[in-house]
Order: sequence, then structure tokens, then C-alpha cells
Amino acid sequence: MIPFLRSERKTGSGGFTLLEVLTAFLVFTLCITAVLDLFFSGLRHQVQAWEETRASFAASAILEQVKEMPFESAESKARAEYSGEPGLNYAVDVGPSARPDMKTISVTVFYDLAGEEKSVKLMMERLNR
Repeated sequence: MIPFLRSERKTGSGGFTLLEVLTAFLVFTLCITAVLDLFFSGLRHQVQAWEETRASFAASAILEQVKEMPFESAESKARAEYSGEPGLNYAVDVGPSARPDMKTISVTVFYDLAGEEKSVKLMMERLNR
């Protein structure tokens, strides 16, 4: 008989069934989804950390500027744009301290993160020497 006209079925596992392929694809898709979620979550946290670090450095620089001023001229400043970094605003609050020869100085730097305003606040005590 001619081989291609035979109606015999081959037995054994010659390949994968459709159910096995779909199950493998589902498992693969779930794993890739989890990995991509971790990746994008890490990326969001990196951006958040970068913006917070930028604001902290700006607040530190502003405190250093206030330290360089004479004690009597250190005064509060309303919210203003920070010239060193675009997108940052700051406010300086100078208030009395427990001692008459000291001032409490706080700098708040505001920044935008995904449409929401965030802030970093640094404080120091300054002694009149």
C-alpha cells in the first residue's frame, strides 16, 4: 500500500496539545506581568526619590545662605521660586527660640510629583555669636 494513503494513526506523544500550549502561555503571561509591574514600580520610586533628594539639596543650600547672613538680617520669606533648580519653590520661616539670642529657622521646599505637591522641610537653630 502507498504510505500516504494509509489510515493508521500514529501513537505516542509527538507534540503538545492546545490545552498545554495555552496553559504555558498563561503562566508565561502572568510571570511577565509580575516582572513588568516590579520594573515600573521601581521606576516610580526612583523618580520620587530623585525629586525628594533634589528638594533636600535645595533646602540645605538655602539654609547655608541663611547661615551666611548676619544674625539680625535673617527673616522670614514668603514662597518664592528657587533659582538653582527649575520646578522648586521655597519658603523661609524665622521664629523665636527658647533663648533670646537664638532663632529657629525652617526652610520648606515645594516640588511637584505626578501632579501632587510635595514638600521637604529642614530646620536649624541659629545662635547669635
